[in-house]
Parts: sequence; structure tokens; C-alpha cells
Amino acid sequence: MLRNFEQIFVCICMQTPRSKFPITVKSGSSVVKIYANKRGDGRKIFQVGWYLGGRRLKQFNDLPSAKDFAKKKADDLRTQKSSESLTRNQVLEYSEAKRLCGNESLLAVVQECLKAREMTGDKTILAAKQFANTITHHETLSVSKVCELFVEAKRASGIKVERSYKNTLPLFRDRFGRLKMDSITTSQLQNWLNGFDNPGTRNTHRKRIVTLFRWSRKNGYLPKSATTEAEDTESAVEPPHQIGIIDGATLTACLNVIVERHKHYVPALVLATLCGLRRSEIHGQDWKDIHLDRRLMRVTAAKPGTAQNRMVPICDRAAYYLEQHCVQSGPVCGNLAIDRIRDICITTGLKLPNNCFRHSFISYRVALTGNVEETSLEAGNSPRIIHKHYRELVTKEQAHEWFSA
Repeated sequence: MLRNFEQIFVCICMQTPRSKFPITVKSGSSVVKIYANKRGDGRKIFQVGWYLGGRRLKQFNDLPSAKDFAKKKADDLRTQKSSESLTRNQVLEYSEAKRLCGNESLLAVVQECLKAREMTGDKTILAAKQFANTITHHETLSVSKVCELFVEAKRASGIKVERSYKNTLPLFRDRFGRLKMDSITTSQLQNWLNGFDNPGTRNTHRKRIVTLFRWSRKNGYLPKSATTEAEDTESAVEPPHQIGIIDGATLTACLNVIVERHKHYVPALVLATLCGLRRSEIHGQDWKDIHLDRRLMRVTAAKPGTAQNRMVPICDRAAYYLEQHCVQSGPVCGNLAIDRIRDICITTGLKLPNNCFRHSFISYRVALTGNVEETSLEAGNSPRIIHKHYRELVTKEQAHEWFSA
């Protein structure tokens, strides 16, 4: 009996001591705890708990698995603290950054952001928005169709595009008409523009095409990007603009030739030399807009882009000639009047530089008045152009000779 009791006592002493929960697992200063709980069905479960931006728990069905995980987690937490221990705020920031990255690697996201900042400076968000605009939905149409819609829209706005775009759009359609508007590249446009030898002509075509592309972008036929392919083309370098003018004696000689041989061209010559109208404006001028009693004239067919109600004063010398031909209404001259006048005068031995009639008017007018802004309004030019090309070409005395009858 006694012997049996001793055997039972020894067996009890040899049994593994019962674990006391929670079990604490440490790695350096990092602590992870294991808790034991019973489920409703009587089964025991083990929960591993730790803190990282808040309390975290992970559940296991057996204690060895819970202990293995707890040891690894404690080591991980110790590694994260490293030699420079993270503050609580840093831990919270790290935790939130991981949450925002989702399944993406936090390191990869940071590297990508730094690369984007390197490429765009401090404009990363703006650059991202601009890139997003390039992939926005737009309607894909052919160049021919877009040109057609462009002309219709401008006409509806009261803009006479035929006069402004009659040389550019047909050439552009011939080259790109069958292509989709959004497929044309800057290099294609540049090659097309480079085919025009004259720098001024090339820049004029470029200006029109840039307007067409901007309109297309605005109306949903191109991506809403910051710039269009046309805007990225390069302008041609134009040589310094040489202004050719004639003196008062040459003007008198021209008037005498036309009065003697072709009187019906006199009004056109007067409008060019003494009123400063452009060739196209002269050919479109109507007598009803010439008010000799008020010594004032409204330009009937003002150049697109200039004031549509441009008023030009009529000097005494101009009035003298116009009064001899004035009628109530109707065109002042035909479409080739200025060309014919130049040919007639040149055949008599007079030297007439290109566009010398209008250039001379502006030069003498600004010398006479000394007022650049007033002259720019009368001529339909900008003050900048007047300053750049027309100042100090002639004296005030020469100007009086030009405008005197």
C-alpha cells in the first residue's frame, strides 16, 4: 500500500509543470505575449498579441505554433527598432504608410515617388495631372473632317476664315487629310513646314496650324494635354525685315502716270499711298464707307485680326483725288488694281520696292504726327511693329511734302 503511494507521488512530481498564461516572449526590449482561451465548443485556442501602431492579435490552435510565431514576431519587432529606436509617431507613420501602399512594396513606392520628383522637380502632381489629361477620352476624326468642322465653327462666329486660311488649310488637307487628327506627330508637322522655303510663309502656315490644333483640343478632337503637337514645332528664323519706301517726288510721278494713262486706278493708288490701306483692304473697299465731307474713312474689308471698324483720316491731298471719282456706293477698284498700278509705274522706269506704298504711308504718317499709337490704329498695326520698323526713317519735313497737295 505504501509502495503504491510512493510511485504515484513520484509520477506527479515528474509531470511537466503547467504553463501560466499569458506567456511572455522577449527579444531585446520587444515583448510579445501568448494568451490561452476556450471556445464555445470547449476547444482551447492560443492568441499571440503585440503592439505596432495599435494592438495586434493572431490566433493559433496549438501552443507550439503560437510560440514559434511569437518568437519570430519579437525578433522582427526588435529588428525594426534597430540602433535608432523609432518613436511612437514614427511607428504610426510606418504603419499608415504600409496601409496606404496595400500590396505594393513600401520601398518600391518610395523609390518611384523619388524618381518622379527627380524628373519633374517640385511639379510632380501637376505633371501627373497633365499626363492624365493626355489619356482622357476624345473623339477620333480625320484631318479633313476636323478642318471642315473648324471652318464651320469660325463661320458661325462671324470670322471670315476663307481669307485667313485659304492658303493653309487646302495644303494641310492635301498632306494629312486621310490621317486621324490625333495620330499626327510633331516630326510630321515639322517636315511639312520645312517644305516651305520662305521663312515668313512657313511661320504663317505654322501659326494657322497651331490655331487649328488648339481649337481641336478645346473641342474634344485631341487629348486635353498641356501642348499640342503643332505647338511643339519650331518657328523659322526670319531675316531682318527691310522696309522699302519711296520719296515724295516718286509719289507725284506715280500719280501723274496713273492720272494720264489709267484714271480709274487713281482711287486705289490714293488709298494705298495717302491712307495706308493694305492690298486686300483696297480691293475690298466700298465707296459708301468713304466720307469726304467728314474727311474720314471706315475700312470696309479690314484685315482679320485688326479692328473691324478701323477709321482712317483722309488728308487734303487724298480728298482732292478721291472727289474726282467718288460715287455713292460700290467697289473702289477691281481685285488686281494695285498689281496693275505697280506694273504700269515700273514700266515707266520708276523703282518701287515691294509694298512700298503702305510702308511709305506709315513712315511718313508717324513722322508727321509723332504719335506711334495713333498711327498704329490708323494703319491696323501694333505699336510694337511701328517702333520696330518705321520710326526715324524720314523727317517731319519730308512727311509734310508727302501729304501736301
